[in-house]
Amino acid sequence: MKIHPFVLLLCFISAQAAAQSTSHLVLQSQNHPRKHKQLPLRFEYTFYTDSTTYFLDKIIGYTDSSLQLVGSVKTGRDTLVRQSFRDKATKKWKDSLVLSAMYHVDTFQLPFNGIRKIERDWFRSRGWMLPFAYFAGGAILGLVLGPVAIINKGKEGLRDWLRFEAVLAGLSAPTLFIGSRSHKYDLKQKWILVVLYDK
Repeated sequence: MKIHPFVLLLCFISAQAAAQSTSHLVLQSQNHPRKHKQLPLRFEYTFYTDSTTYFLDKIIGYTDSSLQLVGSVKTGRDTLVRQSFRDKATKKWKDSLVLSAMYHVDTFQLPFNGIRKIERDWFRSRGWMLPFAYFAGGAILGLVLGPVAIINKGKEGLRDWLRFEAVLAGLSAPTLFIGSRSHKYDLKQKWILVVLYDK
């Protein structure tokens, strides 16, 4: 089967046009314009503006001047929520009605010039940190039990207690520190949000 050269030329031109229209959402350094950091669309970000904060919203699209996000948006209406609590004085359970704002998941536009700061967690999920949080709780409980070990066994008890505290703190502290980190981008001082097109 013979392919006409005109068809090949059209395929080549359309492939070039598709390659040229590819764009990337990047942060450009204000001090070093050649320094870029790409914002992947697969992550969830926290956006800080002058008036509000948008927690863990996903970027679903962008233009040259704004982001299109999907996240929780206030509806402008309130609802009454029934809450139960235990009264400390009488030790009885009581019900209370609390006024709470209503939210729904929606898409909305956020202009580039309205964003003050962007944050992205190092890890998508933090569930793996739970065992290390238990170790940290054990270290805190160990502080309370330290005098008991000293009273029972003297210097030997103090040495054992310090070893136990060191092991628990050594296991939990670095892991919780690293797991709770996030990338922070200050758009007022250091970065500019731009869209770059492939050539």
